Amino acid sequence: MMRLLTHDDDGKLVLHDFDDDHLPPYAILSHTWDQDNSKEVTFQDLTGGIAECKAGYVKLRFCERQARADGLQYFWIDTCCINKYSDPELSEAINSMFRWYQMSDKCYVYLTDVPSSKHNESGCGSLDWGDTIWNSRWFKRGWTLQELIAPSVVEFYSADGSLLGDKSSLGATLHEITGISTKALRGCPLFNFSTDERFSWATGRQTKRPEDRAYSLLGIFDVSMPLIYGEGEAKASRRLRKLVDKPRTLVLSALPQARGAAFDSHADENEPRCHSDTRTDILQDIAQWAEAPDGKCIYWLYGAAGTGKSTVSRTVAHNFETQGRLSASFFFKRGEGDRSNASMFFSTIAAQLAIKLPGMVSPIASALEAEPGITEKAMETQCDKLILQPLSLLWLSSPAERYQAIIVIDALDECKGDTHVQTILGLLSRLRAVKGIDMRIFVTSRPELPIRLGFGRIDIDVHKDVALHEVPEHIIDHDLRIVLASGLEHVREQHSIPPCWPGQDKLESLVRITRPLFIHAATVCRYVSDTFLGSPEDLLESILQPQGNSSFSDLGATYRPVLHQLTARYPKSHHATVLQKFRLIVGTIVTLFNPLPKPAIAILLRLSISQVSGVLDYLHSVLRVPNDETLPVQLFHLSFRDFLVDQEYCGKDFWINEEAAHARIADCCIGIMSAESGLRENICALDYPGKPRSEINGATIDTSLSVELQYACCYWTNHLQRSGHSIRDDGDVHGFLQKHLLHLLEAMSLLGRISEAIGMVAKLHSLLDTNQSIQCSALLDDAKRFILAYRAVIDLAPLQVYVMLVFVPKNSTLQRAFGSQIPHWIKQVYGIQSKWTSQIQILEGHSSSVYTIAYSPDGNQLASGSDGGTVRIWDSATGRLTLTLGGHSDYVGAIAYSPDGKQLVSGSVDGTVSIWNVTIGTLQRTIEAYSNSVEAIFYSPDGTQVILGSDDMTIQIWEVRTGTLLQTREGHSDWVGTIAYSLDGKQVASGSGGDTVVQIWDVLTGMLQLTLKGGCKVMAFDYSSDGKRVALGLRDQTVQIWDVATGMLQQTLKGGHVDHISAINFSPDGEKIVSGSWDYAVRIWDVSTGVLLQTHEGHSGSVVTVVFSLDGKQVVSGSQDDETVRIWDIESSTLHQTSGKGPVRSLAYSPDGKEVVSGWGDGTVWIWDMATGAPQFMFDGHDGPVWALAYSQNGKQVASGSHDQKVLIWCVTMGSLLCTLEGHSGSVYAITFSPDGKQLVSGSGDKTLRIWDVARGILQGTLEGHSDSVRAIAYSPNGTQVVSGSDDMTVRIWDVATGTWRLGR
Repeated sequence: MMRLLTHDDDGKLVLHDFDDDHLPPYAILSHTWDQDNSKEVTFQDLTGGIAECKAGYVKLRFCERQARADGLQYFWIDTCCINKYSDPELSEAINSMFRWYQMSDKCYVYLTDVPSSKHNESGCGSLDWGDTIWNSRWFKRGWTLQELIAPSVVEFYSADGSLLGDKSSLGATLHEITGISTKALRGCPLFNFSTDERFSWATGRQTKRPEDRAYSLLGIFDVSMPLIYGEGEAKASRRLRKLVDKPRTLVLSALPQARGAAFDSHADENEPRCHSDTRTDILQDIAQWAEAPDGKCIYWLYGAAGTGKSTVSRTVAHNFETQGRLSASFFFKRGEGDRSNASMFFSTIAAQLAIKLPGMVSPIASALEAEPGITEKAMETQCDKLILQPLSLLWLSSPAERYQAIIVIDALDECKGDTHVQTILGLLSRLRAVKGIDMRIFVTSRPELPIRLGFGRIDIDVHKDVALHEVPEHIIDHDLRIVLASGLEHVREQHSIPPCWPGQDKLESLVRITRPLFIHAATVCRYVSDTFLGSPEDLLESILQPQGNSSFSDLGATYRPVLHQLTARYPKSHHATVLQKFRLIVGTIVTLFNPLPKPAIAILLRLSISQVSGVLDYLHSVLRVPNDETLPVQLFHLSFRDFLVDQEYCGKDFWINEEAAHARIADCCIGIMSAESGLRENICALDYPGKPRSEINGATIDTSLSVELQYACCYWTNHLQRSGHSIRDDGDVHGFLQKHLLHLLEAMSLLGRISEAIGMVAKLHSLLDTNQSIQCSALLDDAKRFILAYRAVIDLAPLQVYVMLVFVPKNSTLQRAFGSQIPHWIKQVYGIQSKWTSQIQILEGHSSSVYTIAYSPDGNQLASGSDGGTVRIWDSATGRLTLTLGGHSDYVGAIAYSPDGKQLVSGSVDGTVSIWNVTIGTLQRTIEAYSNSVEAIFYSPDGTQVILGSDDMTIQIWEVRTGTLLQTREGHSDWVGTIAYSLDGKQVASGSGGDTVVQIWDVLTGMLQLTLKGGCKVMAFDYSSDGKRVALGLRDQTVQIWDVATGMLQQTLKGGHVDHISAINFSPDGEKIVSGSWDYAVRIWDVSTGVLLQTHEGHSGSVVTVVFSLDGKQVVSGSQDDETVRIWDIESSTLHQTSGKGPVRSLAYSPDGKEVVSGWGDGTVWIWDMATGAPQFMFDGHDGPVWALAYSQNGKQVASGSHDQKVLIWCVTMGSLLCTLEGHSGSVYAITFSPDGKQLVSGSGDKTLRIWDVARGILQGTLEGHSDSVRAIAYSPNGTQVVSGSDDMTVRIWDVATGTWRLGR
């Protein structure tokens, strides 16, 4: 509620209350209260009728006159429009003040202590008041900040009411007096200014009540908080600061950041920058690129190892940071955990941008709130939601402003994963399109193929490429000379060496032998300065001595002298021991995936710290060994590692056998985790099982899990994978998993890395010795299912890993191994299955119906198209969303991968076809193919063409590279919904949704070769992998298999689905077919026998797309109604889990007990082998639920009675229908064969029993007497009598010969 002043008909000032949503236009007065507050007009004065008696009444009349002159009826003044005796009203007013000023049409600043004597031509006061305004009390007030910044129009008036100017004309003066940024005064949103800068505007300001120093800033920071007068300024300020910092704190805590990735990180603080006299040309070129208005978005500086790229990067980042222009940086480093991969790249960049561009905090916070797990999603999603969209909103909030964002990325080649590197480049190139943001990205790397390909896919107008190693030799020599001279001068001063050392000749020799690698020069300087190894003079001589045939520009020239110092001090008899320790300790350091501190290395290797130090003391010129033992030991440059692992260059003495080193570290990791101080249940001693990880103090985790234990948990499988060892039952790995698997998952959750556990299991599975790992394989299979099913819960609360055990199938290996670890407070759980279901995982993320799915050729990805116009790419192993491709304006009904898996084509109802690069997630080409919808799409086997089917009944073939239409074919009389190439690419098959035929065409001639008439509308079809057969999915719920060569129908699969078949797919070996239907089910068939093998139920809507995995072990299905993609394990599934549609209505054993027959709600009858659980036959003949079943005494026949009032007799040996018995006028609820098998009696809802001749299939007699449905019947052993039970609550015994009943109760 806001209270405004106006005048009534008599000219008297009166107050009116307004809701904030219905405020009229109004003016607002900003002024300085009189030193004597009693002179101001208050709310009580105005309502009490004594306002005109107060001296301050003149301010009210002044504001009224100005408002009326500006056409405003209402105005607001703080002295009298707020009832300050009402604490709730005062609190609401102060929290709303900034907004009230912001919404005003005009703000009048009445400066009672600034006179004006004359006016200039514009009507404004002359500058005679210029000196006076600097001393005005108004500018020293705390409340002035919001009153000056919030309104869009602020006019200044002198004591006599003369206009002095407005916020625009007085902008420079106001900035000088207040220190407020001119951008803020012009209306730039305040979130663009850092918290510290906004607090600085309040420095030295005064308020009458100390707490108001804080309260007056509420609007400046767009926050609200309760007013507690009396708490004091300090406490109020602390509350405000905490409230202000909360969004940024939440954002920074929610965004995972790669430790040490920023250019100025503590870990790299001693890394060198360019000498002021070196690299001048390249640094100047980079500076000019950043300044140029038309500069390209990306500057790529590339060069060979050791050419000084990282030194240039650090210098560039430092220069931009010093100028206040650096927005973010990420320095990749191979072998250093999160700095060596892309998992935290975009979240780290986003966190730094949020600090440097405060306006991004709010949109990033909103993105995190909308999708809490966004940092675990695909890089494209992270880039879009955490960087691109927040940058766009930054510009939209202040379109008049122009921002520059500079990002420095070093050593991109050291990021693991070629596709990740290319994805990063592709996504970074998108940032140039953000309006209002001058985006500049500086990237360095080696010129490796994946990076060259990545840049090759980006428009040349986007990136500038500069080769560092192609700098002229004389410039390189000049810079090397300066680096060496400067480094040796430092050595000379440090060790009091005469100034003539080393002399110009030796300096030139050093330049020659280090050219062109700056890392060599830096290593020489460090080596010579290490007096632990000897005097600088002697060490320099060892460098300058010829080293056989090696070129001094190779790695050996730099590193061999350093390594030889290790053995030089020992007699030859000790060399083997020294070298063994070197290979153990240094081999571990250069092989680690993340560097460790010296104490952790010692514990990992079961050595003392002094033993580790004894080796490292000689290697300070090639290894950074911090005095602070909490910091990791690191390589100065990766070239040292490259040298050591290359036996040809390094020689046998110092060569590190990587495979052996990995095996040793893997063994040490298992030992660390298995130790008494290692992994155990509730390792952090949490107080309750549901405690969220977000509430666990990081220090608690670091205390409970030591550095070396954390490393072991995260990387042991990586080392094992590179060790060359295999896993066998009862071996060390199997034993560790049997005892500590759940402890490991708990630890991975505590470390926030539970999603990596899926990859761990996959690595372990790949190492299994096939013939000797049956038990371990079963445990790993269970572990995968367990993690996929419950990782979200375990990630949220680590101890839930033990609770989730209750849901693990009773007969699983995991349950048998760890069932005892189920918490004791869980007494009993009902309904747990005995084995895993066939459903492996559900992929959720689409916001609307899923219409199509496809596996990539290598099986590592799944693509799904939906009604939202998007295509989503998933990691098929983990279910993680890796890419979202958007661009279609209507649903995506067809997708296909290119044969090499690098491209994906999608077709939409909007008539367009998009060709995507799925490596980096960019759109390569859009084909405006149809005015109607694209219903089917397929790549040619050579990947050069795509074929399309459409609603307009035509088929089109397009060339992918040029986007040229090659052929258009007509022939169908309805929409073309399915299409496929033969394996050799010579034929194309097309099916229509309405004309009941599939047509096979010759690709070269365009001639129609064959027409297959399904007899019903064709909803789907597929070629077998050998191209010899075509399967049709029909609207009549059947699947037909045709011979392509002869055009003959080979097989009809029926009796499973109860609604339209909408999708089919051959297995890779051609022996099975999977079908999806509108009945929500997925069914798998044996192609040769036509037997239904499996039914998978779980979708809650029509299944419109199905596909086998490349190995044929899994099936993926997508639904248009439940918006999910589901992955099914068809190896572990058996038909007795789910078969016919609807509930089982009847069961009967065969006389020998080897088979069982079941009747289903969908009218089908199934016969099963009791030993294997496999189906023998499926009979489909009833039109309703099967209520009754009976075997003949010889087991050769089965009779079934149904809701359709029929009795069917089936031949079990042949799998065929023998006869149909019709005559009942109600459902058949009971049947039985006579002991000799010649007769059959049936009971029905029509209240009768009927006796049938089985051989002839005719009715012999009808037994009447019951007054309600007959529910049960049985023959006497001699076959002369029949007993029946009825809903009429009687049991009757009948004489079969006479048809009379003898007894009834």
